[in-house]
Amino acid sequence: MKVALLQYDIVQNDATANMAKVDALTATLPPVDLVVMPEMFHCGYTMDRAQMIGPQQSAVTDWMQARAQALGATLMAGVAVQDADGKCFNRLMCIGPDGTRTHYDKRHLFRLGTESSVYTAGRRRTVVSVAGVRCLMQICYDVRFPVWSRNRGDYDAAVYVSNWPTARIDTLLALLKARAIENQCYVIGVNRTGKADGVGYPGLSTVFDPLGRIVAQAAADTECALVADIDLEPLQGLRSKFNVLADADEFCIDDKQKNI
Repeated sequence: MKVALLQYDIVQNDATANMAKVDALTATLPPVDLVVMPEMFHCGYTMDRAQMIGPQQSAVTDWMQARAQALGATLMAGVAVQDADGKCFNRLMCIGPDGTRTHYDKRHLFRLGTESSVYTAGRRRTVVSVAGVRCLMQICYDVRFPVWSRNRGDYDAAVYVSNWPTARIDTLLALLKARAIENQCYVIGVNRTGKADGVGYPGLSTVFDPLGRIVAQAAADTECALVADIDLEPLQGLRSKFNVLADADEFCIDDKQKNI
């Protein structure tokens, strides 16, 4: 699978400007199977319900579908949405070139950023297949909670989209690497650049292989489309010869969370 990681300076609360940025970044892409954009790609990390209501919400997903069709690729991007019951979700939307839609709602909400007071936590994991690669969909703060992302033999790559600040970027990279090693999978981590509400974001979007080695990494503070290959053959070889997951502890997830 060939994947493109898009990192850019998200214009806060301006979906039109951000979709134009993605149009520009993908205009000269070589053929790829998957294009991944950051958390809340269209509006930036926001607690503003006005950014999730009405025509804009459908306009963003309709644009994603049209772009996926034009590129002949699956698009995966973080969006802020509000449902008919008034519940808000920090969602990772996946739309295929044929219009097929799948989504994952962020389970672990960042309490320190008041996210848990605005958004409703998701209750299910989502795995989607792209070009034969099974991809676990995750969002930002989820990376700190390894039980939730434990590989149960159901995925080959974990995709994390984020708005992760410069002050804690070493933490993000360490956690992404750990998730790759412990789950014997590729990890695709996409982070935004720029500054919003006084907080800086460095980008440094990275792909790790199942041994925790960097396959590809975008430069800091640079808007770009980073293209990388996800090769299942070495992954399958590693799992066959060194199957540590066979000795993994069993567990169950408690879904009794606030806001569910």
